[in-house]
Amino acid sequence: MTEIIDILEQMQEEKSYDSDQSDFENNPMPEQPQPLLPLQKLLRGEYRTQMDKLVREGYLPLSTEDIMDLRNLVLGYDFLWKNYFHTDFGLAGTLDNIYLFPHSQRLRAVTPETLHIMGGIALTEEDLSQAQIFSRGDLILARDLTEKEAKKSPLWLAFADGNQDRLERYIENTFRFGKDKYGYQTMMGIFTFTDSSLLERSVSLSMLYGGAQAIGYGHINYRMSHLFGILADRKKEINLASIQKVDLKYEEKVVDAHLESSLVGIMRLILKRQKE
Repeated sequence: MTEIIDILEQMQEEKSYDSDQSDFENNPMPEQPQPLLPLQKLLRGEYRTQMDKLVREGYLPLSTEDIMDLRNLVLGYDFLWKNYFHTDFGLAGTLDNIYLFPHSQRLRAVTPETLHIMGGIALTEEDLSQAQIFSRGDLILARDLTEKEAKKSPLWLAFADGNQDRLERYIENTFRFGKDKYGYQTMMGIFTFTDSSLLERSVSLSMLYGGAQAIGYGHINYRMSHLFGILADRKKEINLASIQKVDLKYEEKVVDAHLESSLVGIMRLILKRQKE
């Protein structure tokens, strides 16, 4: 682990990136990203196009619990809190129910040609057999939550992959940073559409400034999505000795982001994944 940290510190000392941002010039990220480890990639652009590219290049799309883990590992208010991230976590909302699809294979399989209805993927009754189903009447939706409400939210627990310890640490960090930075007393609201038919969209976690909300509005044709991936699957061995310092640049709306203090956190996440 000492060697890994040495490599990360060396990478942090030499920051550079190409500022040509194509059609993102007028909509930059709140903090301009810097070079990232070769194992990591942040893609920006239309969700279908970038998810397809991420998967084809061998990256595992990070989901809600992964973003929560990474935010929990950072030492302060940095890049991970200053930006929003889309995920492979699917959500569909009707008048009566909320349907959740963790690590949705449908979202991971989208391509630029994937058809959509109002930004969502049409679901069948068979698809619902894979869903976690919650009654709207049992949920607090469409407003920000207190810390106590967030801890009791079944949807936030699902976004944390059922891990209450992960959720409570994330809530503690979210409210601590939110109160210190912006004076927020309520945060982490959950917002969804109410569709007349079953349409699956991506869940995104918003930036701290936006209340660190969970947004179920993630249209698969949204043109400014941020998809974060790691070059590993959940059981794949990582050859850490192969990590080398490289310069990664903007290319075809692709941003490779330097995560400041969370670089070490990313490596801890990789090591944790190896043990699963």
